[in-house]
Amino acid sequence: MSTAQPQCVCTRVNQPIRAWRRWAGLCLALLVIACVEGYGTDDETLVLTFGMSQEDTLRAMNHIGQQRHLDHQWHYQLRPACVLLVEAKRLLLSNKTISVPLSGKESVILKGEVADEHEVVVRTQGSPTATGTIVLEGANWMQAVQMKWLIDYAPRHCPVGQGAAG
Repeated sequence: MSTAQPQCVCTRVNQPIRAWRRWAGLCLALLVIACVEGYGTDDETLVLTFGMSQEDTLRAMNHIGQQRHLDHQWHYQLRPACVLLVEAKRLLLSNKTISVPLSGKESVILKGEVADEHEVVVRTQGSPTATGTIVLEGANWMQAVQMKWLIDYAPRHCPVGQGAAG
């Protein structure tokens, strides 16, 4: 009597399952890569505190002003007599440098000309109809709010009598 050993069909049954697992793993890996690619690295959260030094304040302002999606690259310096020097650079076009005294001023956020874009403007305090000086434009809401906070905070680094009370 011959004793025939039954063939193991486990290998054949497991092959489609293994192929499916490989396919699912590949799809998951591609999905993760695609999600990571979609997020910009410039959108890091800035931590703004009342203990920031003048250098930290200007570093945060310059970080916001250097975002890739902005039409201009903005650079900020705090000069004596509580004057903010604002430089707006545009690739292959004219650069603009303005001096903005911060004493007796307030910053406001205005809606930009393009949807989801905002401007930060410094104007005379308590004068809602006064035209002001644009210190950041083309920013998203979060960047505009952060810049407004920094502009309002910057006079704390000015000598007494030259900046806003703080």
